[in-house]
Parts: sequence; C-alpha cells; structure tokens
Amino acid sequence: MKPNDVYGWTPISQTTDLWRISGSFEDVYIDYIQDGLNTRILVKKYVNEEIDLRSFEFFSVWLDDRPFMIIERAGRGGDDYYETYITDFKAYTDAGVYLRSLYYEDEHNKPTVMDPAKDIPDLGVFYQNDVRNYYNPDGVDPQFEVGDVVIARVPENHLNYKKKMIETPVVINQVDRLNPTFTYHGIQPCRKIKEGTKTFNGYTDCPFGEGSIGAHFSDGEIIGPYEPAEKE
Repeated sequence: MKPNDVYGWTPISQTTDLWRISGSFEDVYIDYIQDGLNTRILVKKYVNEEIDLRSFEFFSVWLDDRPFMIIERAGRGGDDYYETYITDFKAYTDAGVYLRSLYYEDEHNKPTVMDPAKDIPDLGVFYQNDVRNYYNPDGVDPQFEVGDVVIARVPENHLNYKKKMIETPVVINQVDRLNPTFTYHGIQPCRKIKEGTKTFNGYTDCPFGEGSIGAHFSDGEIIGPYEPAEKE
C-alpha cells in the first residue's frame, strides 16, 4: 500500500485533538499542551474499530494542508501496538516545532523518513490484521439503510476469540459505506445479557425490542429482511 493512496482516502472523521499522536514526536509532550490550542495539525481517521475489546486504528496526520505521517495503533487502549510512517520530514519537523511552540522550544532527533510514492508492503498490515479489511477507498454499495431490521449472521459472543455464529434480528443504526467488513452496526433486539452474569457467558434471548447487544457485519452476513409479521 502506498502512503499517497492513503492520503487520498476520505476520512471517516477528523479532529485537532492531539492525544492520538502522543509519542510520535521526539521531545514533544502532548500533555503539556492545553486542549484547544492546536489549530494547524489535523488527525484524519480511516479505521477506528474495537475487536474483542481491543482497538484497531489507522489514521494520518497533516500540518495545514501537508500530509506527513501515518499512524497504526492496536490492542488494549491502543497501546499494544504502535507504528508510525513519516513521509515528509520537513512537515514533520515543522509540526514538531509548532507543537513545542505551544509550550517551549527544544531539539529532537531525526526519525526514519519514508518516500510517500514508494510501496511499503507492511503499511496497513499490523496486529494480525489489514486496514483494507475495514476501509475501501472506493466504497461499497450497502443494500440496507439505517432503521432497517434484518436477519444477520453474527457472533453468539463477540468477546470470545472462538466465535460461534448465530442468525438473529438486528436493527441497523449505522451504515459505513467505506468499511467492507463492518458496513453495518446495529442492535440485536432479541438478545440481552442475563442478570447477574458476566458478558463473556451471559447472553439470553428476549422479546423483540428488549435486547441491547451490539453487532457489526457486512452484506455477506445478512440472510434477508426481518419481516414485520415476525415481530408480533
């Protein structure tokens, strides 16, 4: 995957909050910068998923209109895996100077600088996963919309590594056209957590509308629409 291709993607969201880039600059301490002071550095998020209670994130960092770094984060709190790909050292150093100017000036070491036009085989492939499983820059064509109720094949317990799949109704509450794996997010209206049990082993069926367990899936996991007559 080429960094320039990533820079051309449409982000799912973007922010000027700096906590996601903490640790990406030598001798820059994000905690020393007051919230709201940054107006020039923009973090563009492309993938921001939680899988088995572990995050899987992929985003780029821009100074003004200059993209200069791609960051991969994954694991518990995003701290188990962290990798940066710097593609524009001048913009990177300018960003560092700008950040330190918000509280003090200091020197820092030069990191490895990557050519943004050169293919980096490992870019986007980390933590036993590939960001392209969760982001397609060309988008997908969802067959259902927010508010639709479908029968979907979802994990019986999404917190277990060994997943048993079941077919159950899901009310779609979010459609992500850039995510080919988790295109849909929704609530399972007929399943809930048993009282007095832990989420790892406490699921049970319930009347339609009383369930609150989340689910994410693609068109490939949808069996078909959930007919209104079945709700009665």
